[in-house]
Amino acid sequence: MTRRQAIEAGSAAAAAMIASCALAQGSAPVAKGQPLPEGVTLPSALPKAPNPGSVGFAIIGLGDYALKQIMPRFAQSERCHIAALVSGNPEKLAHVGEAYGVPPEARYSYEGFAANPAFEAVYIILPTGLHAEWAERAFAAGKHVMCEKPMALSAAECERMIAASERANRKLMVAYRCHFEPYNRAAMVLTATKALGDLRLIRTEHSYRLDPATPATNWRVARAQSGGGPLED
Repeated sequence: MTRRQAIEAGSAAAAAMIASCALAQGSAPVAKGQPLPEGVTLPSALPKAPNPGSVGFAIIGLGDYALKQIMPRFAQSERCHIAALVSGNPEKLAHVGEAYGVPPEARYSYEGFAANPAFEAVYIILPTGLHAEWAERAFAAGKHVMCEKPMALSAAECERMIAASERANRKLMVAYRCHFEPYNRAAMVLTATKALGDLRLIRTEHSYRLDPATPATNWRVARAQSGGGPLED
């Protein structure tokens, strides 16, 4: 291959990648099943039986954050438990369902999600661009909604979610945790009482380390799914 041919081949490959990225950026987000993330450790024993009055949750989306951060924490809760699962990957759905003691009749595909008296609420742990759609689906099924942050891609989508909540007379909560943490609550008291004097400056930093990726390999670089940037989170 000559130098000119190598340059032309490289240019064609780059153009194809840019075109595919542009297509992914502009296409409407759709929930799709993904393989079991690397590094996931599933429970070695079934969870204990829920307490009387415990709220049953359907976990919508079995990605890295759900499996590594959220679902293991349910074992520490006395007031809620995992009662159903929703995923687009049947093999992963069965594997995770067995580990968490979720019966087959409470495991759903994205297309087959339906109301089930086994759970009262859903926890949406999907890319941000899917939050509004799935909140509306959950409210239509008569369920309360806990939604991962950020709430949605735009104020208009947030208003759709709020309106659906009000129509269904069900609760809508976004999973912001910072204002519940003890150190943050103490800092709020110090600020409100001016224990440290008048507030003059707030400096914050936030970043997200992202390996080289395309919209096909990481939803966070697909604008239709993420909205773009750590500021959105």
